[in-house]
Amino acid sequence: MEGLILASGNETAFARVRLPLRARIHVHYASRDEADGLFVWNYIFREGAITLSQKPQRSQWDYLKKSISKGLPALDHLVFIVTPSSLGDTETVETVTAALQAAEAAGVHVVFLAVGFESRPEYIARVAPSNPVFLLDTDFSESDLESFRQYLAEDIKGGYRQP
Repeated sequence: MEGLILASGNETAFARVRLPLRARIHVHYASRDEADGLFVWNYIFREGAITLSQKPQRSQWDYLKKSISKGLPALDHLVFIVTPSSLGDTETVETVTAALQAAEAAGVHVVFLAVGFESRPEYIARVAPSNPVFLLDTDFSESDLESFRQYLAEDIKGGYRQP
């Protein structure tokens, strides 16, 4: 569809088309952030992302730990939902840090959704200074995720990056 619209020279019509997020995206979060995590997972799943199915999504943190030890599967984006309480938990921070290292080695793009922070969390600024961080209020909705979605859509247009 994209190729046909662009080939016809109708770029203004293309700007109105909302392309699906056809990328391999995994959403991970600490168990205490499950409500927010499932909300975001449902959102990107409905937007066309290729992600874990519902049952594995419920045990996504264990899946992430196994993936880190075995090597991350073929992914385009790894999305972490973090809150002040989850970043205060040593086990969560250690898992995110290990996942960042594995993602860098595998060429996987890591994005953070920071819920309940006024600015970029210090931990992320220290360990992932160039990774995108989207700040969300604790009562965020789908409309608050629109800039995150636009970012993913633009990044997906950039094409495949993994080695």
